[in-house]
Amino acid sequence: MKVLVGFLSGHGIDDAAIGRAVELADRELALTSLMNPDVLQAQLLAGSGRLHAAGEQLSDIRREYLDRGQEGRLTFVDFHRGLTAIWLGRFAEAAQIADEATQRAHELDRDVPHAVGLMLRAAVAAYTGKEHHARDDAAAALDLALGCDSALVAVWPRTTLGFLEVSLGNHENAVAALEPLLASVAAAPQATEIYVTPFLPDAVEALIQLGRHREAEPLIEALESNGHRLDRPWMLACGGRCRALLLAERGDLAGATEAVEGALAEHDRLPMPFERARTLLVLGAVAAAPAAPDIGPGDCAVGRGGI
Repeated sequence: MKVLVGFLSGHGIDDAAIGRAVELADRELALTSLMNPDVLQAQLLAGSGRLHAAGEQLSDIRREYLDRGQEGRLTFVDFHRGLTAIWLGRFAEAAQIADEATQRAHELDRDVPHAVGLMLRAAVAAYTGKEHHARDDAAAALDLALGCDSALVAVWPRTTLGFLEVSLGNHENAVAALEPLLASVAAAPQATEIYVTPFLPDAVEALIQLGRHREAEPLIEALESNGHRLDRPWMLACGGRCRALLLAERGDLAGATEAVEGALAEHDRLPMPFERARTLLVLGAVAAAPAAPDIGPGDCAVGRGGI
């Protein structure tokens, strides 16, 4: 757990420590998934961009819990399996995981499992263009998360709502959804791991489109500096894309091109196809700008809604 706290706080991953914890774990003990070193290791793999390895490990853990008749311990595993599938662009798989999590939540009849199931369903709906389902499930998940004072879970439905609004070009609504989360970045700018600030790229894009460049720039700098310090391709790819949007809005198309090409280089080591597609849309908008001045980076959000 100490390794996870350090990771979430922006201090990187102590691979040796988590390796020892996995090696020394007594698998005969009925550990909750929150305290299971194998689950924690899988979370660290996913959080650092090693999504295929994380997905395989989480599937193995799920089988172990099912073999032991410990389905009630799968909520946290479902949470990470669902997110990993979404990041990998496996939306049908993520939808199945969300359905399983929702069914299990009904059996357990507890708020956090219900919130996890709804959160996953909302995210899948947002990525697959089901706006009304996404809104309804995200709102319900947020109510449950706030009701049981689960701040870590509450981040995710807010993130889904912000992503949905950016995708629809509703930038003011996106900022309204995400602004309550930005205080955490100001308080701990070194902590921008994807599990802590998954909302950050969408918040930055919305701020840029609203002309709030001075607010967006330090958030971009946090993604870029932490990405370099921790070697996180997700931070570097998203930071580069956001930097390109900002530079393009300021008329620096050469700088924007360099930034978005750097972001695409990071995508080569990050198996997140949807995020890569977003960055390619920015590249296309920047490339089109000199020939067609009426086409600018502000069109990227509209274009993404049609993916």
